[in-house]
Amino acid sequence: MTNITVLKKDDKIMQITAKNHSNYSEFGKDIVCAGVSALMQTLIVSLKNLTKCKFEYCIDESKVLIDVKLLQSDCEAQIILESVLLGLKGIQENYKKFINIKEKVYE
Repeated sequence: MTNITVLKKDDKIMQITAKNHSNYSEFGKDIVCAGVSALMQTLIVSLKNLTKCKFEYCIDESKVLIDVKLLQSDCEAQIILESVLLGLKGIQENYKKFINIKEKVYE
């Protein structure tokens, strides 16, 4: 199962992490993993090209991990982050057995 963790601070998304293979299908043919990967990679490209926000990211194929973390909360990235989260929730709605999303708040 693909696990998505969304960390929020003051109602703003600060980090989205996608981890693990969904096991919907074999590696290379898994539409759930492909959808999650496409959204997460679009998040990275969008933050790089459409904002001036400082952020860091990690893509580790051996761990089936994509992690995106904002380094500042007062930037224009929230609409992009919220849009990606909506897309991930759309995948979850159709493939509940293969993707889990947890939202956590931290101070």
